[in-house]
Amino acid sequence: MTTNVKSPYARPFAISTAHAWRRWSSFGVGHVLCKVAGWCQDEVLRTAAIDELNRLNDHYLEDVGINRSDIGSIVDATVKRLRESRKTSCISL
Repeated sequence: MTTNVKSPYARPFAISTAHAWRRWSSFGVGHVLCKVAGWCQDEVLRTAAIDELNRLNDHYLEDVGINRSDIGSIVDATVKRLRESRKTSCISL
């Protein structure tokens, strides 16, 4: 007949490991959700900006200093700057 001797450290270690796993996995899920939400917001903003600039006639675009062929690259650069600024805010979650 054998007796099971349980270590007094077994249970706290298991609890602390489970807590650490939940903390890290929830950080990962939150980080991914932040990135997905940010990407969706950026794409909506990009599409809206392109649509608004395409509605302007060439005279107004010339006054602002934009050629119609440069609209896509200008909006892409703006979205890129927004994504870079969002990186620091998602990391702080």
